[in-house]
This record gives sequence, C-alpha cells and structure tokens, in this order.
Amino acid sequence: MRSPFKSILLLTCSTLLLAGCPKGNADFQAAKKAEANNDLDTALIHYERALRSDPRNVSYRLKATHLRFEAAQAHVVKGQKYRDAGELQLAVAEFEKAAAIDPSSPVAGQELKRTMEMLAARQAQAQPAPPEGQEREALLLDKPPELIPIS
Repeated sequence: MRSPFKSILLLTCSTLLLAGCPKGNADFQAAKKAEANNDLDTALIHYERALRSDPRNVSYRLKATHLRFEAAQAHVVKGQKYRDAGELQLAVAEFEKAAAIDPSSPVAGQELKRTMEMLAARQAQAQPAPPEGQEREALLLDKPPELIPIS
C-alpha cells in the first residue's frame, strides 16, 4: 500500500511534467537577466521573442511594451548627452535608434529634427563663403529673371 505522501508527490511531479514550461520562458528569463544588467536593447529583443512565442501571455506583452518605452528613452537621454558634448553625428544615431525602437515617441522625433538642424547649421558655417563676384552670380542663377512692370 502506498503512503499518501508518495501519491501526492507522484501526482505533483506528473502534473509539472505534463504542464511543462511556457513557450517563451527561456527568452523571458534571458530578458530579465539582460534587464538586470541594464542592457535594455538585448532585453527588449528577448522579451519580443518571448512574446512572439506566446502572444497571449499578458506579462510578456506588458514587459515588452514597458521596456520598449524605457529603451527608447535611454537612447534619447544618451543622444542628448552626445549633443550637449558637441557630438552631433553620434546624437543623431542615438535619436534614430530611439525612433526605431518606439516610433510613437514624439520626443525622439523632435530631438532628431532639432539635432539635424544643428548639424546642417554647423555644416553651413564650415563651408567657405564664395567671393563677392561669385555670390552675386549665384544669386542671379538661383531664380529666373523677374520682370518689373512699369506703370
């Protein structure tokens, strides 16, 4: 005769074996580990893989959505630091990453536009001014001639 303890243990083990682990559990665990190491981009990739493997899992969906926002915000902050340091090319790259991660983020788009304008202004200042005679010719060639009516 079996003891009740052995029966319960057998039933519990068989239930756990039959139930198995959720489909994206390995990716979810890897994402949690990457998030703990503050590697938000890698964590987001793993959370999205876990979500693709089990689209009905609400916790996967919440973590992926939350981390998408956090990762985009981290890139925006990093881009602002680069821009403040005068590294406009690196700032543009960070703002583009932020916009790619979270396209709904208005901050990333605004910061990207602002930095692109700053970069264009810097490049315009770096170009040498044309000599006086060439500047006039360039202005004349930019548009078609204007006719001024005489009353």
